[in-house]
Amino acid sequence: MAALAACVLPSPWRPESPVHRATSSLESLILSLGSYAASGHSSPRDQDAHYNAILALCIARRSLRDGLCLRSHIASIVYAPSLFLQNQFINLFSKCGAIDMARQVFDEMPHRNVVSWNALLSGYLSNGRILDALLLFSVMVDAGPSPNHLTYLTAVRALVATGSRELGKQIHGRILKEGFLSRAEVANCLINMYSKFGELDDAETVYCRMVERDTASWNSLIALKARRGHTDDALVLFVDMLDEGFAPDEFTFGTLLSLQDTTFIRELHGQITKRALCYNLFVGTALVDAYGRFGNVKIASQIFDLMHERNVVAWNSVISACFANGKAQEGLQLFLEMGEQGLLPDEYTISILLKAAASQLSVLVGRQFHGVAIKMGLQTNAMIGNSLIMMYAKNEWVSDSFLAFKDISEHDLISWNSIVQCYLQNEEPEQAWMLFVEMKSLGYQPDEFSFVGALAACASLARHQSGREVHGDMIKRSIIPDAFIGSALIDMYSKSMVVSDAWQVFSRVKHKDLIIWNALISGLSQNGYLDEVFKLLYWMREEDFKPDKFTFASIFAACANTMAVQQGRQVQGLILKSELNADAAVANSLITMYCRAGCLREASQVFFDLPLKNVVSWTAMIGGCAQSGYSQEALKIFAQMQKDAVKPNAKTFVALLTACSYAGLSNDAGKFFEMMEVKYSIQPCFDHYACMVDILGRAGRLNEAENLIKSMPFQPDALVWRMLLSACRVHGDAERGRRAMERILALEPGDSAAYILLSNLYASIGNWHGVEEVRELMKVNGVKKEPGKSWIEVNARIHEFVAGGSTHPNTKEIYLRLKGLLEQMKDEGYITEIALRFVKSSRLLPASSSDLPVSSRRYRMAPLVVANSSVVHPQQLCLPPRLRRWRFSLPSPRCTYSGEPLLPGVADPLGNSTERSKGKGRVFFLDVNPLCFDGSQPSLRSFARWVDLFFSRVSLRDPVIAVLDGEEGNEYRKRLLPSYKAHRSKYLRRSRIFGNARQDFLSTTEPQIVDVLLKCNVPVIKVHGYEADDVIATLTDQVLQKGLRVVIGSPDKDFKQLISEEVQIVMPLPDIGRWSFYTIKHYIDQYKCDPSSDLSLRCFMGDEVDGVPGIQHLVPGFGRNTAIKLLKKHGSLEDLLSAAAVRTVGKHYAQDALIKHADYLRTNYKVLSLRRDASIQIDVDWLSERSTFNDSVALSDFLRKLGERHERQKLYKSCRGQQKPFLDLTYAIKAL
Repeated sequence: MAALAACVLPSPWRPESPVHRATSSLESLILSLGSYAASGHSSPRDQDAHYNAILALCIARRSLRDGLCLRSHIASIVYAPSLFLQNQFINLFSKCGAIDMARQVFDEMPHRNVVSWNALLSGYLSNGRILDALLLFSVMVDAGPSPNHLTYLTAVRALVATGSRELGKQIHGRILKEGFLSRAEVANCLINMYSKFGELDDAETVYCRMVERDTASWNSLIALKARRGHTDDALVLFVDMLDEGFAPDEFTFGTLLSLQDTTFIRELHGQITKRALCYNLFVGTALVDAYGRFGNVKIASQIFDLMHERNVVAWNSVISACFANGKAQEGLQLFLEMGEQGLLPDEYTISILLKAAASQLSVLVGRQFHGVAIKMGLQTNAMIGNSLIMMYAKNEWVSDSFLAFKDISEHDLISWNSIVQCYLQNEEPEQAWMLFVEMKSLGYQPDEFSFVGALAACASLARHQSGREVHGDMIKRSIIPDAFIGSALIDMYSKSMVVSDAWQVFSRVKHKDLIIWNALISGLSQNGYLDEVFKLLYWMREEDFKPDKFTFASIFAACANTMAVQQGRQVQGLILKSELNADAAVANSLITMYCRAGCLREASQVFFDLPLKNVVSWTAMIGGCAQSGYSQEALKIFAQMQKDAVKPNAKTFVALLTACSYAGLSNDAGKFFEMMEVKYSIQPCFDHYACMVDILGRAGRLNEAENLIKSMPFQPDALVWRMLLSACRVHGDAERGRRAMERILALEPGDSAAYILLSNLYASIGNWHGVEEVRELMKVNGVKKEPGKSWIEVNARIHEFVAGGSTHPNTKEIYLRLKGLLEQMKDEGYITEIALRFVKSSRLLPASSSDLPVSSRRYRMAPLVVANSSVVHPQQLCLPPRLRRWRFSLPSPRCTYSGEPLLPGVADPLGNSTERSKGKGRVFFLDVNPLCFDGSQPSLRSFARWVDLFFSRVSLRDPVIAVLDGEEGNEYRKRLLPSYKAHRSKYLRRSRIFGNARQDFLSTTEPQIVDVLLKCNVPVIKVHGYEADDVIATLTDQVLQKGLRVVIGSPDKDFKQLISEEVQIVMPLPDIGRWSFYTIKHYIDQYKCDPSSDLSLRCFMGDEVDGVPGIQHLVPGFGRNTAIKLLKKHGSLEDLLSAAAVRTVGKHYAQDALIKHADYLRTNYKVLSLRRDASIQIDVDWLSERSTFNDSVALSDFLRKLGERHERQKLYKSCRGQQKPFLDLTYAIKAL
């Protein structure tokens, strides 16, 4: 063969040559032709035949070298090869990968036919030169011969690779024009093209227009239906195919077996057996794969055993079926049998084994498979490399994952996404972010999985700006966030504390799923938006999404963060009725919530009722006991955890060390610190070292604490130095405290706590010069102490306290109550304890603090909270059982107190009894009728909604009196002014929907309204001949005479004439879905005059809503400003009219108007005035504190009985359009 180029190519070979009969090898053929060339017998036709025979063998054997020698020989003898021979050379070079040589042959051809063009087109396509193929097709259409059906087949296949829908439709148009759609193979190719493009309707249209169909046509449409997920349609087509006499082939059954439906597998299996295709390699493999997918490994193995021929794909299918169904040992045994039968695994086999090692086997077995891949030279394969990355990542072998990533010769996008996820899973977001940046710098185009990984890294690092840049990059690439990407964006913005952006992302996702709902609920929970969490829960239920364990876990986390334990208890009641009551994730968040609130009894109950406790459950319970001061109980729980063989994690030891810190168990803490590393191989992190520093500092072992800080394997931050400084203050070590402060200020120059701690340290040892020096240093450096804050929940309301502040509405009462508490505790010998814990310690003052008046001391948060509890609700004043361990931080979290009453024998310095103080109480009046309408349409849903919000957000336990319009209530005003509310009747008569139904609606629904209000402990008043406004005005005067304040709940502006310092209005605002208070300050800001002039002003301006015309319609120029000026000068309307009668008003047009229309104005005054003569007397029982126990149940039953779901959806549609719908916890619970 090597001498072939040097010799003369043989003369034409005859078929009857004995040499040809003896051998068919290319080398023997060329030798025989060489010997025959000596005879000199040759003709052009014979030469072409012989050259074609040699070229055919070169093509069959992909022998580029021999083909080049033949072409060289033809050139040397100056022989002009035929057109057919030239086309064959194009085929040879194309199939041997020398596409540029094929193009050279094509360009040198003096004449070309359609076969020449098709050969080069096919060569470009087979060698991946898609663009060149399409360019050649374009030239052929413009200047070459007319394309035939083979040309269009090649062009369409090239288009599938480009994904160009527009060009595909153009070629489809040319095919229609040329009439090639009648050929089944062309139509089948178009169907495949549209299917790949996702244009399934167009693919089906092509199928319907086919003139002739073959088995491939049926296969194409069946594959189309399968790709759409239309299982039933695919099976119907299969039946139609059989009815029309077409025999299904292996591709038909292969497609049907890929359907995600187990119902018809056995029927298909029967059809396959009937046609004796079970033994077919392709069909048998598809059957094995189908049965494996649907969990029937036994039948899959039986089919595999019956197959006469098995290739690597078949072995991969049965091995994958075993591993997918938990049959790890059977899968390993099959892999060994595969090797015994002489078959080498391919990259798919190794990938299957590595995935199994990550989930079912062990990482050590996975390393052996890694060794097999290395021996086979497959470690550089991207598929195997990606599987190795994920296997090592799941077992926390991050360095091995990165080595596997580096071994990949050509990284694909999956490789980069896998290594990014590896670092994210193992809590190394910084490395994940750097890899994402590197990937982009190398020119890789991120996909949705890449962006999700980058967003997760930004979320963990709280890099809001980087996250926004990633979001912007997605927008530039026209990636529209779906539920998957939207969840990642919401998580990133939530952890960056930009909740508004998270909400915007959520609102722009069109097709929401449960994951994105949970993402937003979790984000709101993390940022303390408890109300919004419950609003979203209700909205979620409205959209027919059922909360899962992640939803409830996030809700409990929100309750824990805000100490809203009462709301948490209500949600727990819902879970107890569902199948989620035994879920570990839900129970763990519930335990955490109760522990943070100090409700250890409830936390213990949840913990011990949990059937399967994981490490998080044990850790939560240990941490809860530690935080509540039950350190010994925490250690006992840890001992039980060890007995149950539950392996602790790093957070468990943080909780244990915290327990030791609170109990002063420094020796036990040292043992746990050592156990963590020696027994459980957990490397101590910063939190563990910080706990140990705190423990040693509390124990007075300051030298050991300082040495431990210096020996930390990482740079200590200001927190641990602050702990040491605090310990120095307690133990009076000024020198060491000074060193600690210097370290703190080097790390955080603006830290006010360091200055305060050092100042207190100097004060405790009597170094007042040092105190002054530190205070002066704070002034020079511009450092200010942040005031401490605390919260307490009483009667479902959160009260906030700020050190030194006086913003609380009960400030005076609180300080008076605190003074009484301190005086009585001092008499009982507790003044030292109080001085040390509740007020400034006597050691911090230059003189004894016991002689100072209480008012001169700066109170800390604890006594203010205690005093407020006794003022707001003296019967339920509760604190955690161990008050001596009660701590307040700056700022501290909200606290909810439950337990035994504190100091039950302490007298009230204000002289109040245990009943409600009537002198400062409020009475609420509820104007019922306007609440029963949503706009102009009657709606009991509207009534229930506003009443629920009124009870839960406005009145709470204060007394409420509901008032209804009496029959013929407006007759009095109609007699005075016939136009009074006349237009309302006309409107109702014109209405197509309601007609005269307004009064009918109220009369028919009034019993239901009265019933639900009475169940909520609200008296309902209705007086014949009086409107509700007049009844409320009458009762308001009576309540004010008893020294109480009045709040009127109504949207009616007529009540503005009652506004004073003692009377307020609370109005429902439908646009924002909440009640809003309207006070005398609001009135003055709005009208720039005193509320006492409101009625007189409305006499001039009129009331268009009630049909009372104003004077400005009669006297042009007499507007609001003129009326206000006159009323400010003269007072009431009657005084103004008296002044006009004696001509002392001023402007002549105003003077004449007042004289001319005096009777008109006096009539308006009578019509618009609220009457105070209703025959009703206030009952003292109505003024007692209202029990709210039945509110939720009564309103829930009321809503349930209505059965008008469509009206509820309409009611809240406006809320959903505002991004933040206003909904209430009660509604969320009712929906569940």
